Formats: sequence, C-alpha cells, structure tokens
Amino acid sequence: MSQTPSWVGSKRMKIGFPTIYNYLVDEEKLFTNKWNLLVFGMVYGILIDKKVQKGNRTALGPIATITDSHIKDMFNFCYMILNDGRDDKEIYEEMCEYADGGVEALNKIYEENGSFNLPSLIRDAEKMWKDRANDLQNINLTK
Repeated sequence: MSQTPSWVGSKRMKIGFPTIYNYLVDEEKLFTNKWNLLVFGMVYGILIDKKVQKGNRTALGPIATITDSHIKDMFNFCYMILNDGRDDKEIYEEMCEYADGGVEALNKIYEENGSFNLPSLIRDAEKMWKDRANDLQNINLTK
C-alpha cells in the first residue's frame, strides 16, 4: 500500500459540486465512491486544463484517511505534476480547482450523451497527454 505523502499533512479534500458527486456516484453509480470520481476528475481537469474556482467547497474528508493505494498514488501524481516550487497550500488549492473542473466536464459529457465510455476517454487522454505535459512548467518533454 502507498504511503501517505508528506505534503498531505492534515489537508481535507474539498469539492465544489456535491450535487454532481451525489448524482454520478450515488444515483447513476458511475463511480464506486466519491474519492474515485474526485481523482478521475482531477486528472481529467489537469489533462484538459480546466479549473473551476469556487468560493465555497464542501469537505469530502481528510486525504490522509484514504485507504485505497491507487487513489493515494493519483493524488501524489497530480501533486507532482503541479509542483513547480510553490507552497504546498497553493498546489493543493489548484488540485481542488482542477478536480472541480474535471468533474464538471465529465458531468457535461454525461448529460449530453446519457453516458460516457471510460475506455474511449482514456484512449483519447493518451493522445492528449504528450501535448499537455509539454504545457506544464515542471515537465520537460520534446515534441
């Protein structure tokens, strides 16, 4: 099992769209839990470069209490992608903004199509990551 990264400390993950989480997780059962949607939304938000700045967010829970090693790994992955030397708190806030942006985009896809095909989203993401990674300041790839 993955260790909780030191940057986590006592941070509580916050979500800006609790009704979307309830809808996609509890009602539609597209994700097994809200943490899975949050991390998928965060990665997707970073990929498509979509952030949502919300004044009020609802606490989902302490990151340190997550037991799923895959979710922990994805939090750490997102943190490392965004870590360009800024303060941990700024990076964490940006993670929340990207998670909200990604979840909002996924919800829009679902509303427009009545479903979304995760394998297709993942396949499309593979094509997009190389270009997106070059846009991130702390990752150096050649095109």
